[in-house]
Amino acid sequence: MVWWILGAGFVAGVVLLVLVSLPLVRRLRPLRLAGERLQARQADALALQAKLERLQETVEAVNAKVAAASANRKPS
Repeated sequence: MVWWILGAGFVAGVVLLVLVSLPLVRRLRPLRLAGERLQARQADALALQAKLERLQETVEAVNAKVAAASANRKPS
């Protein structure tokens, strides 16, 4: 008889735990989606940063060529 009571209490506890955790699981899904969007934005930011670095290198190369051309130019 005691085992039946303990078993019923255990089952009731598990059922209550499941019922209490369901709203929490529903709240976690939007948080997970927000985390995925944040990771995607961070990847986009890293790609833009790499592109900016390449553009900066291009600007430096163009400036060096302009400076070299100006140095080689004969004064009039």
